[in-house]
Amino acid sequence: MTRSITDVVANLILPPAGPLLIAIAGLILARRHRRLGIAVGAFGIVLLWIPSLPVVGALLLRPLEPPPSAPLLVLIGALDDWTRPRRASSRESTTRGVTVGANPRAREEAYAAVFELLERELR
Repeated sequence: MTRSITDVVANLILPPAGPLLIAIAGLILARRHRRLGIAVGAFGIVLLWIPSLPVVGALLLRPLEPPPSAPLLVLIGALDDWTRPRRASSRESTTRGVTVGANPRAREEAYAAVFELLERELR
């Protein structure tokens, strides 16, 4: 029983019902006290409008998001030929001017860099 009463009260106070009730109260109050009624009604409309702003939504979501980290990109391929690109010689024809040649030392350096990165990121 207490839980249902709490839910009803929360639904009446929290947006959108709470600010709408304040705006309606301002309209009713404006019959007798014009300035006060308009002020209360405007306050209710502003209370309804502010939570709908994208800035407020972003600020409320920020604590719930995980902290940003460096992107981790791991490429796994079928071929085991990691090589560094080198400039194409005049005898080689390429569309972009870069060709890849077999270079075992470059492959070992690339593996070492990937393993170091994974070790550092997964600690």
